[in-house]
Amino acid sequence: MKSAAYIFLFSLASGLLLSCDKDDNSNSVVNDNDVLFAKKASISNFTEITLGQIAADSATDPSIKQFGAQMVTEHTAAQQQLAAITSGLGIDATGALDAEHQQLLSTLLTLKGSSFDSAYIHSQVADHENTIDFFKQHSAHGLQKDVKQYVYETLPGITEHLKLARTLSTKF
Repeated sequence: MKSAAYIFLFSLASGLLLSCDKDDNSNSVVNDNDVLFAKKASISNFTEITLGQIAADSATDPSIKQFGAQMVTEHTAAQQQLAAITSGLGIDATGALDAEHQQLLSTLLTLKGSSFDSAYIHSQVADHENTIDFFKQHSAHGLQKDVKQYVYETLPGITEHLKLARTLSTKF
């Protein structure tokens, strides 16, 4: 009788342990780093879309125009992916320009010709360097599985943007 009880308790405990999957929990856990990352990534995407559209419309150098258009396309897709993740987690990651980029936008709108092209592409180098840094920081401190997956999927594209922006900036 005692051995039957032990077998029952062992089976019950084994079933409970097997049903506790850490990955399932990590998928639903959202920490402050996840929320901060999502908001900052959304601002970054919105900035790239906004400034990229201005560059696509206003740049004089065809490679800067093309780079701006590429930023619009790729960061729009990245923002749509991020929004799909964050809406399911209850995180408000609505994009808007922060004060720093509002100032940059104001400056860019006053520039023409190669002055515009130079200011835009050099700002892109700095922005993509900063974005890579905060993506790497989040990969070490975030918990939420889908947000981390977004980091891992998006980071290679941002790194390519940085390489291209650095190459283009050498012309100015």
